[in-house]
Amino acid sequence: MEMGISPQEAQQSIALISNQRLVTNQHGSRELAYETMYQSDIQYFFKHNHTMPKHFMKLSKVLTQMSEEGVICEEVLKNILNFSLLPNKKLSAKEQLTLLYRLNILLNHGFTLIECFTFLNMHIQYKQKDTSKEIIQLLNQGATCYSILNYLKFPQTIIVQIYFSEKYGVLTENLNDGFHFLKRKIKKNKSLLKQFSTH
Repeated sequence: MEMGISPQEAQQSIALISNQRLVTNQHGSRELAYETMYQSDIQYFFKHNHTMPKHFMKLSKVLTQMSEEGVICEEVLKNILNFSLLPNKKLSAKEQLTLLYRLNILLNHGFTLIECFTFLNMHIQYKQKDTSKEIIQLLNQGATCYSILNYLKFPQTIIVQIYFSEKYGVLTENLNDGFHFLKRKIKKNKSLLKQFSTH
């Protein structure tokens, strides 16, 4: 794995990973929906080419089940899952780099996550016009920085790093690390493309 973490170290150090979402039910109250990867699921993930076991219940499936059971309305489900139907890449690599850099600066100056993205949305060029609105909706529903970067399809290495940095209260330090990691990755990709173009 990148950033010096081996699969063995990840399996030993991670007890579980939980992805949670607060949703509004049919009665107007907030309901918690979540998916949880236990250590056995994490071990399976690394041993089976980054796939999950068949019994694993993804958050999207949990939400769909809640809709079928009448816990949440279909419109709420569509609003939450809508982003997964859009093209995968929401930002160019250059814009991803810009976002990480500016987000880190804003957080270091004491802005909240929703204040940061309200500002960033005015300056970042997303590939889909509704992305900025959807980010604010997700944040209003309780999304974390990890969730937003995951939604924006940042490299998985950065997403995992941000997940743990939020958990241990070192978000800005790891945003800076993520920025430099992505910068190196972009430079490496450009170098490879240049090599191919000369042959």
